[in-house]
Amino acid sequence: MILSLIVSILSLILVCLKLYKVQRKLANFSDLIPIQEQKERIESEIIKLKNESEKELSLLKEQNEKLLVKGKEDLDNLKVQTEEVTAKMLAERNNELEKITSKIKVTEEETKKVNADIEKVRTELIGLESRKKSLVEINELSEISFYNPKYNFTSSEKYKEKLETIKAKQKQLISEKNAIRCDHPWTVNGSLKEGERMTNQNIKLGLSSYNGQVDNIILTVNFKNIDKCEEKINRINETISKMMEANKCYITKEYHKLKIDELYLAFEYEQKLYEEKEEQKRIKQKMLEEEREARALEKAKEEAEREEKEYLKELAKAKKELEKRQNDISHAEERQKLEEKVKELERNLEAALINKERAISMAMQTKRGHVYIISNIGSFGENIFKIGMTRRLDPQDRVDELGDASVPFEFDVHGMIYSDDAPNLENQLHRAFGEHTVNKVNTRKEFFKVSIEEIQKECLRLGFAVELTKIAEARDFRQSLEIKGNPYKKIA
Repeated sequence: MILSLIVSILSLILVCLKLYKVQRKLANFSDLIPIQEQKERIESEIIKLKNESEKELSLLKEQNEKLLVKGKEDLDNLKVQTEEVTAKMLAERNNELEKITSKIKVTEEETKKVNADIEKVRTELIGLESRKKSLVEINELSEISFYNPKYNFTSSEKYKEKLETIKAKQKQLISEKNAIRCDHPWTVNGSLKEGERMTNQNIKLGLSSYNGQVDNIILTVNFKNIDKCEEKINRINETISKMMEANKCYITKEYHKLKIDELYLAFEYEQKLYEEKEEQKRIKQKMLEEEREARALEKAKEEAEREEKEYLKELAKAKKELEKRQNDISHAEERQKLEEKVKELERNLEAALINKERAISMAMQTKRGHVYIISNIGSFGENIFKIGMTRRLDPQDRVDELGDASVPFEFDVHGMIYSDDAPNLENQLHRAFGEHTVNKVNTRKEFFKVSIEEIQKECLRLGFAVELTKIAEARDFRQSLEIKGNPYKKIA
């Protein structure tokens, strides 16, 4: 439609141009042609141009009308096509939207399921984390129990003597040139003497390298790496032997075996020194404990004797006063009070005598005492019990002493078992639960991972009908868990 308008406008412009040209021609011939003729000709031309213009305008109108009708039809068709395309696109988008919505619903359901699985795994993870430490400890401790001593001497002195013997043998092999041997007679520039000197230098270098590396390994040996240390020494032997293979030299099996023996002797020697040191600590602690208990018993004896003297003195005084008022009727009430006082003093005197006899008896028989079963779940966890022995008159004093500043919470007492042979009872319980000791190296610590029911069952088997407290109070620890922001609450 716009194109047809442009065509019409161009046609009008052409007509105007023609009129303009005619006027120019008429102006050029104005001097030659008479005015009347010019006028007639101009009018004729004007009429002719007018007719032509009207025809062209009519033709343009018809073309415009046709173009308008066709443009309208094209516009209607375009509108219909646009509506169809739009409807089709909307339908496709709606289908896609429905698919996405259904996928979202499925995803939400799957998300809920995954969240439930995650929560389940998190719960299991918390349980696994709580077991992680104990499993690591068990794994580390199991490494200790797998080592079987090769020599098993009874004292460190015997280990020391054996080490000195082995080192003396090593020196002898070196001096006899049997630590590293070279069976091939080398010559240098045809000289056997120079060849021997070269061989001796190679042997010296090989020994220096071998001994230096092996001695460093022996210095670092411990219960965790004993097997790996032997493997390293074997690899060093192979490496140095290969290096000297071109010179026909090698480390002898006898010398290498002495170094392996030195490795195990050095390890067991250090272990025995540690055991002896711990045993000395135990004996010293036992002596200190016995000394403290002896002082406590002596103090209790002196205290009982002092109380006995005081009660005897007060009783004699009260009895004398009572005799004075025996026949005095006017002071009957005072006399009654004196009689009650005398009875009370007699009871106190009897208790003082019992305490005195008990202290003397305990001092004379040092095996008498109490075996205690205590726990500290805030410090060591559940089902960890300390089984110990004390000869103190009040065994709770020993428990209070253990729960000093070295542990964050106090110990809970599950049972106190009196025995005429407390050391033997303690030893029997320790042997019964030997496989459950927490510290496999230093058993002097006396901590065992067992249940309270197992301990009670063993006590009954040994002839002690005791009722042990099943649940630890652990008051401070449990109250600490309830305090907001306490880190122990997350652990529990």
